[in-house]
Amino acid sequence: MGSKSLVLLPLTSREVGNDGKDIISNLRSGAAVENAVAIMQEKGLSNPRRNRHRLTPGTVKYAAFHVLSLEGSKGLNILEVADKIQKSGLRDLTISKNPEASIASALSRDSELFEKTAPSTYCVRPAYRKDPADSEAIYSAARERIRIFKSGFVGAEEANDGERDEDCESDMAKDPEIDDLGAQPNTKKEVSNYEEFNANTVVRSGKDNGEVLQTPESCHEKVDEGLRSTVDE
Repeated sequence: MGSKSLVLLPLTSREVGNDGKDIISNLRSGAAVENAVAIMQEKGLSNPRRNRHRLTPGTVKYAAFHVLSLEGSKGLNILEVADKIQKSGLRDLTISKNPEASIASALSRDSELFEKTAPSTYCVRPAYRKDPADSEAIYSAARERIRIFKSGFVGAEEANDGERDEDCESDMAKDPEIDDLGAQPNTKKEVSNYEEFNANTVVRSGKDNGEVLQTPESCHEKVDEGLRSTVDE
């Protein structure tokens, strides 16, 4: 059998006009913005900040999590957490400028993992609690993960980045603690921000004549004009 060749047929003026109308319709209805926001959220681009729920071996947050996972619903205050972290060998707090502030910042900012039970007192959420009888095995496994992480299997620099994040957060101006129910993304605000960005985005007319259009209003006018001239031709 002979090979079949693919023949590309040129678009008619009517098809070009319909495509242009669809573009204008999407811009005016906001469908393009909603689709863009959905894609951003799916790819994790709508939240520029680092994921708060990540536990990086070797950080204060990692150590505090394993300590509190053995303390049940009662939890510990910040000083007790610091003392047990030091004794467990999960983190050398003597190298931190202000370990108590770093611990308090890490615990208060992640309501997905930690729950505040009293002033300066925290416990982990029920799903993460473990049997205190297994404390030695849990601490040993946690120390081994730190050793493997720092040996380069995952990348030791990330642990240092995590610690810098904790120190930075503790030095920030007073930031309200995250509500225990957890914060939900504000989609409407993201849509508004994207619309503002889209309004200043460079858009070219359907005829691609090189003319730069700066605003949605001028975009609609130029595309409409291009469609009329295309249909007339």
